[in-house]
Amino acid sequence: KAKPLPKPPQIVVLGPTAGMQLDCKFSQPPWNAVSPMKFVDRHGNTAQYGASVRTAWDDDHLYFACTNQEPEIESLKTLATAQDPTKKPAVWEDDTVEIFLCPDAEDRARCYQFIINAKGVILDVAYGESSNFKPDFTWSSGVEAKARIEKNRWLVEVRIPFKDLGISRPAQGRTIALNVYRNRYCDARVTHSCWSATGQRPPLTRERFGLMTLG
Repeated sequence: KAKPLPKPPQIVVLGPTAGMQLDCKFSQPPWNAVSPMKFVDRHGNTAQYGASVRTAWDDDHLYFACTNQEPEIESLKTLATAQDPTKKPAVWEDDTVEIFLCPDAEDRARCYQFIINAKGVILDVAYGESSNFKPDFTWSSGVEAKARIEKNRWLVEVRIPFKDLGISRPAQGRTIALNVYRNRYCDARVTHSCWSATGQRPPLTRERFGLMTLG
């Protein structure tokens, strides 16, 4: 019998932070003052392949810094070259991180998804209030990403405009529902890890999102 899933995590992200740059330099200010949030597997156990994410915000953007340990870096799958979902190979078939955001944690009908592969190719998707919750691939945001592949890990830094999430002016105390996923396609067996465990359910399981409060 599977053990119960852990309660979705909660964090307070102190800010607003000044001087944010997209450079994947996580050991330097301001990122070195931010504690990484370690990933678990989908059932809440220690992830087989280490991964973590840091978060920050300023007056205009939300930031994510993802670190993915990879012992088989030469097998990293990064075939996608365009964010157009109609073109193959698709971004979601690569080694990627996925960021899911519901700007209103109390009403999670609106949700946004950002998929970034290990070379920085981005796909952004919006989900509306319809009951079938179909993805809107025509939605386009001002999201930016920087990726770097190193000897035994790959890094991704992401900057998402608040205005594209429907947040005109971020304020301390605002709570956003969040999950971040890593999809590892390096070998024959695909593995997943995440900030908030979803069990066997897909990544887009809004009730399993954690909470991020702007502090």
